[in-house]
Amino acid sequence: MKRLVSIAILLMLAPCVCAAQTSAVTQPEQAPGGYSRLVVRSGYIVLKVREYKADRAKILDVARECGATLRDECSETNYIGQNHGNITLEVSAPCLNRLMNHLQGIGKLYSQNVQTTDQTSQYESLQRKADILRQNETELLDFLHRPRRMRGSDILFVQYRLYQTRAEIAKAQQDRLDLERRSQRSLVQVSLFEPELSHTFNWQNWNAYASSRSKSVFFGVMHRGVTAAYMVLWLSPIWIPVLIAIFFLARWLRRWIIARIGEWRTRRPRTIPPAPAPGAGEFY
Repeated sequence: MKRLVSIAILLMLAPCVCAAQTSAVTQPEQAPGGYSRLVVRSGYIVLKVREYKADRAKILDVARECGATLRDECSETNYIGQNHGNITLEVSAPCLNRLMNHLQGIGKLYSQNVQTTDQTSQYESLQRKADILRQNETELLDFLHRPRRMRGSDILFVQYRLYQTRAEIAKAQQDRLDLERRSQRSLVQVSLFEPELSHTFNWQNWNAYASSRSKSVFFGVMHRGVTAAYMVLWLSPIWIPVLIAIFFLARWLRRWIIARIGEWRTRRPRTIPPAPAPGAGEFY
């Protein structure tokens, strides 16, 4: 009997304990640094360098001096030996301009872009969304722990809705945390490329290139010719009867036109000139 009473008391106190834990864990967060605006900054710069590896090392040294860290990197080499790639650096927002100025002196500047975006509205909307979801979580917990008896399907549905609400709360909190990190840390993408290599004339390479080019053109023409011949043969049951019909139609039309012209000539009246009068044309 005492065990049943203790279990009943614990079940009655469970909603209060869960609500207290929820309110203690999910406190509304403030904006980072106490500022009313949340600004996200990023940079993009394109540099033409002479030696890719040496200048890449210089960029990493400059980033280390400015307190930046390497976020991502991608390097490629084309068929002529020209190197190019992208380096993504992460630096604190106040040091963004300093890092961009230092990067300009490493190579020849081709383009530069610094983008600033105000994310205050999105940050506040995520906070309001999280508050509404917390209220819904509390209501679901109260409904789940009420003393009335419920069916098993209702309990499962409420638990599933509670799981969805908590997942949405975690997503909103993670999105707000990502915005805070993006406002405190800026991303700088650096694109590097080497100039094109100067080539000296080599007749062997030119001969090899010309022969390969001529072969590719010849085989291309042969391929198109064979394809055209195959299409002509494949469509022969269609175009041969049509061509024969056109031939006989043209032949019949030619005969009909010749016959009509002959009839027109036979029906045309002939004009016989009058005979000259006797003695006409004689002069005495």
